[in-house]
Amino acid sequence: DTDFFFDVGGIYYYYPGKRNPGVVNADTFELYGAIGWKWVSLKMSYSLDDYFGARPNANGDKTDGTIYWDLTANYPIGDSGFTLTGHVGHLDVDNDGHDADLATFGKVGYTDWKVGVSYVVPDGWVKGLELGAYYTDNDAKKRFYTDLTGYDTTKARGVVYVKKTF
Repeated sequence: DTDFFFDVGGIYYYYPGKRNPGVVNADTFELYGAIGWKWVSLKMSYSLDDYFGARPNANGDKTDGTIYWDLTANYPIGDSGFTLTGHVGHLDVDNDGHDADLATFGKVGYTDWKVGVSYVVPDGWVKGLELGAYYTDNDAKKRFYTDLTGYDTTKARGVVYVKKTF
C-alpha cells in the first residue's frame, strides 16, 4: 500500500519476413527499468543489439548500449474521467556522431515530447472506452528519420484516438 511503483523487463522488437536489398535487420532487444510515484514515472530502456539496425557513423560502430529516457505524467482530474498527459523523452544513440563524423553524419539522437488529454467513459454500454487527443513533436534530424519512400517521420503530429481495452 504505497504510491510508489517500479517495473523491470525486456522488450524484443521482431520484424518478420524478407528484407529488401540494402535494408538492415532492425530486430532489437531492450531491457528497461522504471520507477514512479502516483501519476508520474521515469523509465530507462537500454538496447542490447544494434539499435533497430542503426550504424550511424563513418566507422560503422555498433549502437548496442543506446539509451532512451522517458519521463511521463498522466494526471487524473479528480473523478471527472479526464486525464492530462505530458511526456518528454530523450534518445541517446551509442556511437552516433563521433567528433570526426559530426560534419558528415551528425547526431542521430533526439528529444521528443507530447501533451494531451483523454477521457474514459465511466459507465453504460461503452464503459471503459477512452477518447483522447495529443500533440507530439521532436528535434530529430529529418535526414536520419526519412523512410525509404521519402516520408519524413520527424514531423510534428496531432492525433485523435478512440481506444478500448478488453
